[in-house]
Amino acid sequence: MARVVDDRIGSLAELTAQLAIELRVSNLAASIDFYGKAGLVLERRTPTFAAMHITGRYLLLSATPDVAAGPTPPNLRIVVDDADQAFASAVEMGWTPKYALEDRGYGLRDFTVTDPDGYEVRFAALSAR
Repeated sequence: MARVVDDRIGSLAELTAQLAIELRVSNLAASIDFYGKAGLVLERRTPTFAAMHITGRYLLLSATPDVAAGPTPPNLRIVVDDADQAFASAVEMGWTPKYALEDRGYGLRDFTVTDPDGYEVRFAALSAR
């Protein structure tokens, strides 16, 4: 079993995982338990976040205690080479960012837009910091 790290920044594999899904969950411990029983391996956990994986694919869990009952839209992450260029292209195409382009404390430079059905799509690259 992999060593679970309580760290704000994940492994390179986690940070560059293509099409990683992030779910907002009301009870982080219960979600970790559920997905662990489903076969996913817990790689990293902080008080408000967990990264789990199975066969090289990542599921990211973000603790959001006030999340509304019922499912919330997942956050789909697309890894890009240059977040600034992707952001400029998104703006040029008329996409309105839901979350602005920033260097995040978890080691990525990213921004989020919503697709036509309201799903969040996050474009991310490794942060230069």
